[in-house]
Amino acid sequence: MIEEFVCQLKLYEAMGCEVSTTSAMYRQYRLQKVAMKYPELEDLQKVFADDPTSIPQGKHNEPIYRCRKC
Repeated sequence: MIEEFVCQLKLYEAMGCEVSTTSAMYRQYRLQKVAMKYPELEDLQKVFADDPTSIPQGKHNEPIYRCRKC
């Protein structure tokens, strides 16, 4: 239980001491929580990758295609 709280504090610090449900870090954290609750979903980390817009421009040369909702 203490480890989970420390993890939450580190996330909060990484997010600049603000809670933003639209943050990629927050959404990744929530995805991990869901995967822990439902063991059959533990492969979700392989399905959902990091947001490609968070990758510095020099790392990829291909255009990024996203849905209108993103």
